[in-house]
Amino acid sequence: MSSAINLKRVRVSGWKAIEKPIEIEFNGRSWLIHGENEVGKSSIFSSIRFALFEHPDTSGAFAKEWVHNASGEAEVEVELLIDGVPFTIYKTRTRGGSGTTQLFDGMGATRTERLKGKDADNEILDLVGAGARSGRKDEIPSDWGILAWLLAPQGVDSVASARDHATQDLGLERAISPEMISVQESLESSLSEELTSGGKKGDRNPKQGGTLKVAIDQVSTRGEQREDLGNREAGYIDLLQELGRKKDAADKNRLKLTEAIEAYDTKHDAKTDVVKLEGEIGKLGTAVEAKRKEAAAAEKAVEDLVTIQTDMATHENKRDETEKKITLAHPEKTEHDREIVGLEERVSAADVSLRKKSKDIGEKKDLILHATRVKRMEELKERLERLDAIEAAIAKLNEEGETLDADALAGLADLAQQIERADAMLRSLAEARGTAVVLEGELDAKWVVDGREVALDNGMKFASELVIDGAGFTVSLSQEATEDTDWVQERAEGMTRLKELGLSTAEELRERIASQGKSADEMRQLVFEKTGLGDREPIAAELRTMAEGVDSKRAVAPDIKVIEAEIPVLEAERDALEKESDEAGQSLVELRVARSELVDVLTALRAEAETSKGLYLDTRTRRDKEIEQAGTLETRKAASAALAEELVTLEKDLDRQTKRKKTEEEAQRDEVTRALRVKGQVEREQQSLDAEVLSMERECEDLGGKGLRRDLIDLESSLVDARATRDRIDRRVRAEERLLHRFSTALTEATELEIGPIKDQVEEWLAQVTEGRWTQVEMDSRLDVTGLKGPTRTIPGEKVGSAGLQQLIHALIRLAVAVTIHQTKSAENPEFPPVALVMDESQSHVSENRVIRLAGIFNRQIEERRVQVIALSHRRDEFQALDAMNYDVERRRAYDPDAL
Repeated sequence: MSSAINLKRVRVSGWKAIEKPIEIEFNGRSWLIHGENEVGKSSIFSSIRFALFEHPDTSGAFAKEWVHNASGEAEVEVELLIDGVPFTIYKTRTRGGSGTTQLFDGMGATRTERLKGKDADNEILDLVGAGARSGRKDEIPSDWGILAWLLAPQGVDSVASARDHATQDLGLERAISPEMISVQESLESSLSEELTSGGKKGDRNPKQGGTLKVAIDQVSTRGEQREDLGNREAGYIDLLQELGRKKDAADKNRLKLTEAIEAYDTKHDAKTDVVKLEGEIGKLGTAVEAKRKEAAAAEKAVEDLVTIQTDMATHENKRDETEKKITLAHPEKTEHDREIVGLEERVSAADVSLRKKSKDIGEKKDLILHATRVKRMEELKERLERLDAIEAAIAKLNEEGETLDADALAGLADLAQQIERADAMLRSLAEARGTAVVLEGELDAKWVVDGREVALDNGMKFASELVIDGAGFTVSLSQEATEDTDWVQERAEGMTRLKELGLSTAEELRERIASQGKSADEMRQLVFEKTGLGDREPIAAELRTMAEGVDSKRAVAPDIKVIEAEIPVLEAERDALEKESDEAGQSLVELRVARSELVDVLTALRAEAETSKGLYLDTRTRRDKEIEQAGTLETRKAASAALAEELVTLEKDLDRQTKRKKTEEEAQRDEVTRALRVKGQVEREQQSLDAEVLSMERECEDLGGKGLRRDLIDLESSLVDARATRDRIDRRVRAEERLLHRFSTALTEATELEIGPIKDQVEEWLAQVTEGRWTQVEMDSRLDVTGLKGPTRTIPGEKVGSAGLQQLIHALIRLAVAVTIHQTKSAENPEFPPVALVMDESQSHVSENRVIRLAGIFNRQIEERRVQVIALSHRRDEFQALDAMNYDVERRRAYDPDAL
């Protein structure tokens, strides 16, 4: 359990905003320290944290502003009780960064020096349950301890590292041993190097840089290399076959090239007389040119008239299409006008209905609020009745007499837990890293696994030790322990104590505890239930307060479920009306836009129709002139066809004579040319084949040639090894993951058990402060609020709420933690002093009424001497209702407000 302090006296000078000395005699009481901003309130608080947690000569950046800029040295002296034992701490810090520490036993004139310097710093950290700084000098302490949570700095709910270990410090060690926590942390550290955190979905995948991910990537790489080599080998074989075919084709082509060269060398030139043919060709060429001009003129006349008629038809069609569009658009515009009128009426009607539905919903919600208050009154009455019944039952049990010694029962429970924990650890270690024993044949011997005799089971696993005791021989096998605790010895010691009690198993011990402790359990249950119900006076006071706010004429609560069922229906109708109004409004806007666009389209269409009509008339006039000048299209086509036919006849005669001349003139020359062409073609084919053969030979070399098969075999062997390595690492990681899950499950269950009383206490106080607005709280193992519920609303955690709600919840959680610490320590020491709890500007966003009710809760704990509240605020009225002494920082004046 965490250490607790109680402040007696603080003297500070030269520290942060404090230049002139400040001395406050706390004397274990609660105090409200107030004043304007920057006058030294938070500096008083931070000086206490300095005395408890910091080395005075640290060189971290966070320590640069410790000493007041007008002072050469800061001094802090704190007299306090640590777990009820008196101490005095004296620390100094110079502007140059040096400092001293002295730790005294006792206070005042009777104190004696215990340690000084670094030894004193470390001793103070040990006393308050914190850990020294490690690593860089500017780091925070490695473990603040839960005390730092109770002394949280301005504007901060907690110190993160303190809250991380909160439930462990509050008593979790009673359910989970430090050794099991160490095993869990070791597994988490190992898995964090191999697997990702899991994210929102919770799936943990191999982590980049981990050995598992490296092994998986190695298998993937080897597989890709194996596939690539296989493809290259297949390509190499195909390429060899194609190379053989190309070489055969090249040899055949060389024979054809030799024959072509010989044929070319045997050809000779020859000449022919063509003078007469040249004269006839000239006359025919002149006639063809003249006829070609006449045919071209006739063809152009046809094309001109066709172009004019095509344009005319195009303009006429466009005019007709535009007029059709205009005709179709008019009814659409009329329809838009009609729909616009209808939609305007729908929007108006929907708005009227919507206002009525909203009014009905508001009335229903008022009924629910009234019903909730009446229901709360009934619950308070039931709690008072249950308190009467519990007190009567407790009185009856007291009359019957005490039947069970609590210390003896606790000792038996510790013994059962010791045996069960040892069994669980041995089973877990055997499953996670145990050695399996496989036996072939028969063996007549006694088998002792991890200190327990068992029946022979082929394939059994042991975590620490296996003994085979046979006739004339004994075989002992053991594994080197990697943990501080010898779980076999732990279980053996527990079984020895169990036999002294006349029992043989932990289950029998649990049964004896249950049978002997029935009355004690009933008494504890009654006390626990009474504590959970709360004090009678606050319940009665709340009942009276709520009764004053309930209309006597409406004292009977309506059925909330019926009203709550009606509200969604009304809200659905309201939402439907809103949707209908929005949709109708949107449609109305769209229709108005569409109508405007349609008007623009009609205007454009009318202009387009007039333009097309004018172009059509102009084109028709041009067509009529063309017909008058050169005839109709049929006449022009007939003349053009006749000229074209005559031109074809002349061109054929010319072509025939020209070909005849060329034939006679080039008879022998063509044979030479043909032979030359054949020779050139064969030469080009030979060059191409030779180039392809050379290219294929180089490509075979690039693919690896004959060494491909050897590389493939080596890669197959490497792939098998990579897969084996991956599977081995994966089995180890998954085994650690399964073991971690079992530890985490046990830790979660134990954590929920430990934080239960704190959560219940916060729920009770929160309902009182918020007057029933928030009644249920969900918490995780760090005491972070993960859900808030009330009669009419649910939110996922306090951070979703207002800043005032967050401050309120944080104050109640910290108060519940301080009360829990005091209750635990006062069970052993009834005179244990109140636990110090600092509230620094903690309620600046909370409403005045809630602050008053919150102060009432704090006052009850102060009256019970469970907490010593040190409240710091620039608003004097923030905690004015707190039962505490007042200190005005600006005037350096302490006073009792009740005495004024």
